[in-house]
Amino acid sequence: MVFSQDRHEDVLDLCLVQFEPDSSEFIRVHSATYEDLDKHGKYDLLRSTRHFGGLTWFLLNARRVDALIVDMLKREQLQDAVNLVSLFHMVHPHSESAQEASSQQAAGAELLKIYAQKESQRSGYIELALQAHEQMAAKSASA
Repeated sequence: MVFSQDRHEDVLDLCLVQFEPDSSEFIRVHSATYEDLDKHGKYDLLRSTRHFGGLTWFLLNARRVDALIVDMLKREQLQDAVNLVSLFHMVHPHSESAQEASSQQAAGAELLKIYAQKESQRSGYIELALQAHEQMAAKSASA
């Protein structure tokens, strides 16, 4: 019921007060909250809060950052998406995309393209979002 009211931040705030950070309840509530946010793509509910880093870390460890990358690109946050992929490569240095990006010394949008090709379960979505972002940037530059 609380999640349907978009009160995810309240749940996480109460969890901080109620439980010890290493308790099973703390972990269970955080996981359930992050799962719901990811399932419904409601990342913006935590974007400007102290809980966004925890959400990002949860998704990074689970190797499920594709939807968050697409969300960032839709919101014209290219650098945030690039930083997320860079962090993914730090956390998973032996992943195929990390190896490829390192060998090519890729940066910026190229890093996202390598991630989409080598790692992503939703490569088409990321590539389309990146193309849309590049088209918007081109229109802005020409205007």
